[in-house]
Amino acid sequence: MNLSPKPFRIIRSGFFYLVLVLVLSPALKGQFKFREPPNRQLPDSLNESVGQDFWEWFLYNRAAGVFEIGGILTHRPAGASSVTYNFLMQGDWQTDLQDTSITLTDESGETTSRHVIKEGLQTRMINSDKEIFLDEGNWREPVIHGFPITWMDLLMPYYDWEDVVYLGPDRYLGRPAHRYSLANPDPEALPAKVIVTLDADYAAVLKAELLDGKDSIIKRMRVGGIKKFEDNWMFSELNWENRRQRSSIRLKVYSYKTSSR
Repeated sequence: MNLSPKPFRIIRSGFFYLVLVLVLSPALKGQFKFREPPNRQLPDSLNESVGQDFWEWFLYNRAAGVFEIGGILTHRPAGASSVTYNFLMQGDWQTDLQDTSITLTDESGETTSRHVIKEGLQTRMINSDKEIFLDEGNWREPVIHGFPITWMDLLMPYYDWEDVVYLGPDRYLGRPAHRYSLANPDPEALPAKVIVTLDADYAAVLKAELLDGKDSIIKRMRVGGIKKFEDNWMFSELNWENRRQRSSIRLKVYSYKTSSR
C-alpha cells in the first residue's frame, strides 16, 4: 500500500473533522478518487505495521491551511421543533497551531461567535478581552449556551489517545474504508472508546462513534455526502446524533473556500 501524501486537505477539529475534527475534521483538495462500479469489495486488510502507518498518516494530515465553510445548521431536539442557524467557520490550521472562529446566526438574526486557538497541547477560547483555557474539566460544557455541542465535540481530544487498534476494512458511502478503535486512558471517563472509520484512499474521517463502557453508542458523527466546490472536494453534509438525548444536528454546506496565507 502506497502511503505517500496525495493532493488533498483534511479539516480536523473535534466538532468538525473531516474537520469540524469536527470534525470536526475532511475537506478534500484535488482530484477525489471515486471508484467506479463494479468495484464493491472491501479493501485489503492492513497488517499491524501498515495499519499503524495509515493512522499516523491520518494524524499528519491535520494541517488544513486557511479555509472558510458556510452552511445551514439544523438542530433537531427530542420532542421539540427544529431550530435552524446560518453557520460560518473560518480557520487557519497549521501544523503547530489551529486558529478557528465559528459564528451561528439564529432565525431572529441574533449572532453568537466563538474563537478558539489550539497551540500544541494548550487550547484557549478568546472572548472579547478574556481568555478561557480549556481542559478535561470543561470539555463537556456547551460551546454555546442552549446549543448541544460540547468542547469535547469541538476539540475531539480522543484523536490524541495512544491506545489505537486497527479493526479491519469496511465500506461507507460506497467508499473503501478502514476502522480503528481508540481506548480512553481514563477507564472511568466517557467516552470509554471511540470507533473511527477512515477513507482508505485519503485517510479522511467518514464516521466516528463514541461508546460507553458497555459498547453502547453515546454519540455518532457521520459524513452524509461529498461535493465539489469549485476546484475542491469537501463534505456536503455532516450529521451528529446524540443517542441518549435522542437529538441530532445536521450541517448542510453551501460554500467552501481556501486561500493562501
